[in-house]
Amino acid sequence: MGLNISGVSFSTPICKVNSAANTNKVAFKGELEKDTVELSKQESELTKKEKQEIAKSARTNAAGWSILGGVISTIYYATRSNKTIAEKYDLDIEKDKAFIKQIKNDQTLWTIPGALGFGILGWVAAACIGKENIDVV
Repeated sequence: MGLNISGVSFSTPICKVNSAANTNKVAFKGELEKDTVELSKQESELTKKEKQEIAKSARTNAAGWSILGGVISTIYYATRSNKTIAEKYDLDIEKDKAFIKQIKNDQTLWTIPGALGFGILGWVAAACIGKENIDVV
């Protein structure tokens, strides 16, 4: 018993084009528009609602990591650079300088319960605070 493999059994039909000169039936006859690319950095100012969402996300994230990291999380969030925070939350380093500083302070503050051994309580508190109750710069 053997396998019969021949080139004929794997051949595929070939479509032949006789003429491509007739282009009257082409659906698009105009010029193509140039593609535009939108960069990730935001050109316009963030709204208060967007800042509140970012601040709540930052607080909750930091408090969550403090459950596992304790004092190490507090040190990490306190020593992060503005550039790191700006890249993480897609902010402009110069225009959003005050907001970046607020995020850094909030994240450091919300890791303190984890450093004291009450990490889960800090995370629950950070997650339960509504974003409407967060004051942003």
